[in-house]
Parts: sequence; C-alpha cells; structure tokens
Amino acid sequence: MSGYGPPGYGQQPGQGQPGQGQQPGYGYPGQGQPTGPPTPQQPGYGHQPQYGQQPGQQGQPGQPGQPQQPGYGYPGQGQQPGAGQQPPAWGAPGPAVPPSSGAAFPGQVYIIGIVGSAIAALASFFSWVEVSGDLIAEGEADGIRGTSGDGIWTLVLGIIAVVLFVAAKAAKKPVLNAAGAVPGLFILGIAALNMFNTERLARADVEDEMPITDAQWDELAANFEFAPDVGLYLVTAGALGALTAGILAATQLRKS
Repeated sequence: MSGYGPPGYGQQPGQGQPGQGQQPGYGYPGQGQPTGPPTPQQPGYGHQPQYGQQPGQQGQPGQPGQPQQPGYGYPGQGQQPGAGQQPPAWGAPGPAVPPSSGAAFPGQVYIIGIVGSAIAALASFFSWVEVSGDLIAEGEADGIRGTSGDGIWTLVLGIIAVVLFVAAKAAKKPVLNAAGAVPGLFILGIAALNMFNTERLARADVEDEMPITDAQWDELAANFEFAPDVGLYLVTAGALGALTAGILAATQLRKS
C-alpha cells in the first residue's frame, strides 16, 4: 500500500493501470467506439485466381477507370479478327501457287536451236573466204563459198540439228533437244578450223578443178591473201546457238 504523498521515484502516474482518459490498447476497441465493417479477407499465400479470372474479380468490383482485361481466348478491344490464326489442318489444300515464268523457257530453247541450226546450214552456201591479190582480174569473184569444201559437212550437220530441234518441239521430248548440241558442236569445230586456216578452203576449191601438189600450192598461194568472210561468221554464230540450246536442254533434264 502506497503512502500518502507523491509517487515513487521514476514512476509515472497511473503506470500499469489504465488511467482516466487513457486510450485503449492496440487491437482492442475502445469503450463506446463504433466498430467498422470487417476488412475483406485477402486470399492466402499461393492462392491463384480461377482460370480466366483476373485478380481483383473474386467477389469485388473492378476499380473504376481501370479497363478490364479480356478473358483467355477472346480477342481484345480493337484487335483484328483472325490474328494469330492457326495454319490449315493436315491434308487441307493450300493456297494456289501463281504460275511462274519458267513455263516459256522450253519454247525459247526450241527457237534458239532451230534458228541457230538453220543459220548454220544456210550460211554454208555463203562466201567463207575472201581472196585478194594482183592476179585477180577486176570484176571476177573474190570469195569462195563454203560448199566448195567443208561447207558440205556444215550443211548436212545443220539440217540434222534442225530436224532434232523440230522433233523435240513436236514430241515434247527435251532429250532430243539436248541431242541437237552434238551436231552444233561439230559445226563449231569445222568453222573454227577454217577460221584459223583460211587457205584450206581455197586449196579445196582449186583441187576441184585440177590436182595440185604441196609445192605448187605454196607457190600459187604466195600471190594471194585470204581472210574469213561473212559466211564463216554466220556459221560460227549458228553453231553457237545450236550448242547453247542443247546445253540448256541438258541442264534442264538434270534438274528434273
């Protein structure tokens, strides 16, 4: 029992006892204080919202001003329909493929082969070698046609190549088109031989009229000059066309 007088040293008035007007302790409502609505219970740790439900939708209205996210599987606002569309099922026909320009390629090969072979055959009748010299009288022919010598072979080979390319176009068989490169290669070889040896055709032309030895030919050829003429260039160009067409056809066969 405390005696009459001031409280003990260091002791506050009412310490340990609820004094007059003292606020209630933490967690205990004061006397006469109104009790507010119960605080909504938060979901436990690890508790996930239901599938397709956004947080904050479990029995609570969404916050004002905050747009609600669409559920799973539904397009959002302003989203174009069909975005992220799945590819067609297995076995379903796909989109039509536009025709490519490669369909005209075989026809072009046929044209190149036919035209090139025809030029090589017709150019066999043209002048292959141009002859100039003091012994040539004015007004006389100064050119030698290809058919006076190896032009006979280029004529025959050119006709064979034309037949092969035409048959390939008619029968739709690219293998015949590729075979046209063989006579084209021989024509090119003959043209190159006469291009680098222009005296070959001139000597063949002389020997058609009379036999001549090598010594006699050397003495005669010393009086003339020989140069390739237009017919030889045309044969070379036609042979290159036929050879190119055959190579392109063979390449197409290997790819197919």
